[in-house]
Amino acid sequence: MRTDRVSLIAAVLVVAGCYGYAQSTETPGPVPTPPDADDPPAHVGRLAFIEGAVSFRAAAADTWAIPQPNRPVTTGDALWVDSVGHVEVEVGPNAFRASRETEIDVVHLDDDMLQLRVPQGSIDVRVKAMDITKDYEVDAPNSAIILDQDGEYRIDVSTSGDTTRVTAWSGHAQITANGSNTQVEAGQTALLLGDSTATVTVASAGARDDFDQWARGRDEREDHATASARYVSADMGGLEDLDAYGGWVDNPDYGAVWFPTTVAVGWSPYSIGSWEWVEPWGWSWVDGYSWGWAPFHYGRWAFIGSAWGWCPGPLIYDPIWAPGLVAFVGGSTWGLGVGWFPLAPREPFVPWYRVGDRYRERLNGGREFVNVNNFAYRNRAIPGAVTAVPARAFGDGERVGRDAAHPSASDLSKAGVLDRGPGIEPTRGRFIGQRGAAPPARLAGRSVEALHAPPPGESRPIRSAGAPGTRLARPGRTSLDQSYDQERRQLESRHMQEFANPRPTESRAQMYQRQEAEHRELNFRYNTARSGGMARMPARVGGGGHHR
Repeated sequence: MRTDRVSLIAAVLVVAGCYGYAQSTETPGPVPTPPDADDPPAHVGRLAFIEGAVSFRAAAADTWAIPQPNRPVTTGDALWVDSVGHVEVEVGPNAFRASRETEIDVVHLDDDMLQLRVPQGSIDVRVKAMDITKDYEVDAPNSAIILDQDGEYRIDVSTSGDTTRVTAWSGHAQITANGSNTQVEAGQTALLLGDSTATVTVASAGARDDFDQWARGRDEREDHATASARYVSADMGGLEDLDAYGGWVDNPDYGAVWFPTTVAVGWSPYSIGSWEWVEPWGWSWVDGYSWGWAPFHYGRWAFIGSAWGWCPGPLIYDPIWAPGLVAFVGGSTWGLGVGWFPLAPREPFVPWYRVGDRYRERLNGGREFVNVNNFAYRNRAIPGAVTAVPARAFGDGERVGRDAAHPSASDLSKAGVLDRGPGIEPTRGRFIGQRGAAPPARLAGRSVEALHAPPPGESRPIRSAGAPGTRLARPGRTSLDQSYDQERRQLESRHMQEFANPRPTESRAQMYQRQEAEHRELNFRYNTARSGGMARMPARVGGGGHHR
């Protein structure tokens, strides 16, 4: 894994929903500490599509269960597609998919890399927007594959594990097997036969099969999400669902607001779905609507007129995923159990999981509210905005349904805001859920070759694909990429200095906006240079940033 990567825009590009663009009149608070090593990743995957017999095993579980769409996918999770079906996981603008009789183990899914273990089956990986600071790796029993350009890739591993086929429909892949490297260009297929002494042949890619056509159809659906792309970052994921199930309205107070068109009368955010335990965040909301991803993990909700609208805030470069942007209410003496309500624009999110000061500031635009009970939450007073369930139902991760209640104003007057989350531990049953089909036991012991070491505690066998202590260079990394990297590091270094010592004439919110514009301008110049075939970054032209 890269060790020279600066935590991307660590103190700069906040995901404040409809909060970060509000100009602050407050005196900047104390300078935050450097990023905490225990901060959770800013990025996760989304279980975006399930068809047929699909099973999921969470990192914290030892049993395969039937998953719900919109569940977060992160390091240590695993998926199995049985005799029939498909599954898709979105990772921002990118995605990986699996066909029948396929196991995918997520070795790494964080801010630095995506690493998948495939002991058997067929997967499609679509890299629509590659982060040049991130590694994309797929590990098979007889080879390790690096995907080093935007493109569409197909990887097949035989039932016996001794045959791997790597196809680059577009892009470029690099295979390591037997300590040697093989390049796979766009329109080519590499066939690896054998285990420890695999032979490799490269030929033109053949015709696409039904799985390829299905994956292409998913790509086309995502590519047509043009309306939402004007207002939110593709790094959030799920933009195609926003286009399909709602519409955008410009609001003088909140900017662009998205209104869902498929909800029932009386619906309120975070009222249909369930709370599931996802390490390291703990309780994480899994919404019951097919579009229920970005609006529940980024931004804020506002009650406008007679309807709820999602306010994503300004278009930002690198948004941070949150498990659920709510405030919890209740207490040991509150008879209704535990309740929650959506945060409104400019209201603080208080994480109930371990984070450092810098992470907290990135989520909240630089302001910190210590006593949540002294803060006037607007949505708390809106009839029907608070959803409550018994503590037992919450701990079991039950789907919000017949046990749910919308407390009256009198009930809410007896419930305080909980500054440390719901304070309920998950039951063992929550990690099991409804049992699903498990992959063949032999796959658990099948080793794969890799270029990156797995996280501590990984029990599935992984062996080095190359010489000890070595890793592949990125062959698709051009002089333009290197020039961009150098300029980006310089920009981030200056931004971090400004974050520690703000300009006296600039509010913190103004600083975020200016720095965000500078990052957009940098990426605008990179994309312009790349499309023009330039070898180095062009000089900056004065006049501020560009809306990407």
